[in-house]
Amino acid sequence: MKSNVISLKILPEYFQAQVEGKKNFEIRKNDREYKVGSVLSLREFDGTKYTGRRAKVIVTFITDYGQRDGYVVLGTRPFDKHKVTWEEKRWYRQYFD
Repeated sequence: MKSNVISLKILPEYFQAQVEGKKNFEIRKNDREYKVGSVLSLREFDGTKYTGRRAKVIVTFITDYGQRDGYVVLGTRPFDKHKVTWEEKRWYRQYFD
C-alpha cells in the first residue's frame, strides 16, 4: 500500500505559525488525495527557493464549508510518530513499519 505523505510548499510566516502551534489548519486547493490521517510534509518556501526547513503535521479534519470551489480546510496537529493515537498508530504501521 502506498504511503499518504504529501509534500507541500508553505510561506515562512505560515510555516512558523505551524511550528509554534499557533496555526492548526491549512487551506489548500483540493488537488491531492487528502485524507484524515494523511501526513503533510511542510517545506518552507520563501517565494523563490526552499529554505531547508521542514515540519510534519497530521490531518485531523477536512471540510470544504465556506471555501471557494475546489478548496478545503485541513485541520492539523504536529506529527510525532511516538505521540499518536491508537488509530493513527495502526495507520502509521500500514505504511512505515
